[in-house]
Amino acid sequence: MEIRMLKQSYYDVLMLRGINELSVQETAQELNWTESKVNLSYHRALKTLEKKMGGREI
Repeated sequence: MEIRMLKQSYYDVLMLRGINELSVQETAQELNWTESKVNLSYHRALKTLEKKMGGREI
């Protein structure tokens, strides 16, 4: 599965935000990140995953 091929930080943020449906604030606390980093990493992770899936939207 493509999600397993992502770098660890992208995988972590996708799992917490996308799968476990944690808020930005909850995800930031869980990962010990700022909320800005959560938002940016989540966006980048989605784009990277989309590319790995051949451009199909997630």
